[in-house]
Amino acid sequence: MSINESNYVEYLKEFDKVRGKLAVLEKQENTEHFFALLKLVDRKTYTSLGDYYYSTLNLYKKQAQENEQIVHALINNIENDAKNANLRIIEQRKAIKKETEKTNAKKTDIESKYNSKIDAYQKKINELTIEKINKVRDLDILLSSFCVPKEAEIEKNTEYTEQKYALINKLKAWLDTDVFSYSLPISENDIDLDEQKDKAIEDSANTVASNKSKNVKDLIQTGILDTTAENEQVLSSVKETLSVGKTIKMGTYSQKSSDGKDKTPIEWKVLDVKNGKALLISTFGLNCKPYNGELIAVTWEKCSLRKWLNEVFIRNAFTKEEQQIIQNTHVKAKKNPRYNTDPGTDTIDKVFLLSIDEANTFFKSNKKRKCYPTKIARKNGVFITNNYICNWWLRSPGANLKNVVIVTSGGTINYNGCRVNNGRTAVRPAMWIDIGQFEDMQ
Repeated sequence: MSINESNYVEYLKEFDKVRGKLAVLEKQENTEHFFALLKLVDRKTYTSLGDYYYSTLNLYKKQAQENEQIVHALINNIENDAKNANLRIIEQRKAIKKETEKTNAKKTDIESKYNSKIDAYQKKINELTIEKINKVRDLDILLSSFCVPKEAEIEKNTEYTEQKYALINKLKAWLDTDVFSYSLPISENDIDLDEQKDKAIEDSANTVASNKSKNVKDLIQTGILDTTAENEQVLSSVKETLSVGKTIKMGTYSQKSSDGKDKTPIEWKVLDVKNGKALLISTFGLNCKPYNGELIAVTWEKCSLRKWLNEVFIRNAFTKEEQQIIQNTHVKAKKNPRYNTDPGTDTIDKVFLLSIDEANTFFKSNKKRKCYPTKIARKNGVFITNNYICNWWLRSPGANLKNVVIVTSGGTINYNGCRVNNGRTAVRPAMWIDIGQFEDMQ
């Protein structure tokens, strides 16, 4: 009997029956029947069964090998796929890193540009802030020059015209704006209201003096008048009257460089002439200095600026011969007419500053009181307007002894005054000189 897949199960059942009988016979020790039955078993059947087992086993082995090959192939494919996936991941990481570097570079560049703009804006803000602070300070000085009285006194005080109040309101409106303009809203017409009137008076006085001089000279030359002391005095007084308003040069002061090497001649304006003497004031603000080094209550007698003018300035600016021409002057201490501030005591000085009365007497209009600073004064930080006009000191006390009256850049007199330790106010020295001695030196 040949064994195949179709009869294999049936064959196993028959085989099991035979094997069961053999087991029974063996148990019964029925040797005769056992061997008789064993003989009946066809050896070919066992052979066929063994062949089937072997063939089936080989088939299984072959299938197992094929399956193993398939598994190895799958494993290899998976490994290759994993390797390729890792390679792709590495490439992706490289690409991402490259893109990240580009992005970071762009980010850094953008941040750098942004930070540069921020720095530029911050610098501009700082500059505008500093400029705004300076403008507020300058405007405070300028506004205080108008010395606005208390509300109860406004109607009583006729000095404050509608034009001046309009100007004050204009300045206050300018101060209240968020963004400052680069120029103050002030014109020449706002400040010099009496210019035409003063010019007409001056021209008239010069015409009269000129005619008087011509008449006296003609009478002396023709012999109608003798050259008596009286007539000479008349002629001298005429000559002196004509000298008012003229400019002369005397002494030197460093006006261009801070090292003091330039010896620029000092230009002086003649304010008054009498008894053979002339009152001079420097045409320009020679430098900017505090009225006093410390912020304390101080008068002209005790201030550091008086000491500097009469010890340092006079020694450095003039030769010994020129110093002999400068006269000792009785400098009067007068109260501030508006605040009644104590001025201290009178002094004897060769060089001094003008008082409120003298500034009003010798300068008939705001325009004539305006002053330009020297180059060295500008370098040292003197306060100036857009027209390069500066504030300058007077010697009179302000609203209190920590303030001193100044002439503002607009030419007005600031009765309230500026702090004594303000270092941005210009100095215009004044002095009396002997005219005869001066002319002898020319």
